[in-house]
Amino acid sequence: MAQIDRIRLADPLDFSYVVCPLLRVANREYFDMAVPKKKISKSRRNMRRSHDALTNVASTECPECGELKLPHHVCSACGYYDGREVTETSDAA
Repeated sequence: MAQIDRIRLADPLDFSYVVCPLLRVANREYFDMAVPKKKISKSRRNMRRSHDALTNVASTECPECGELKLPHHVCSACGYYDGREVTETSDAA
């Protein structure tokens, strides 16, 4: 109550302490959070999420070593791309 009395003395024309005493405490302002006005229906929620589905990653087999690789990328196992060696790989295996 002492904090609210200080606010009354500091600003006699401010009536926020009448509406909600927690809005102004010790010269700090607190704001309410944003709250939706209406419930989002299941149909509208699902329509919004229709573009969020995950897709399978396309992969092809490397013609040189047989490992799976991304299409149009250099094979990380052997370093070949389009039938020719692009990068050298160390054969640790």
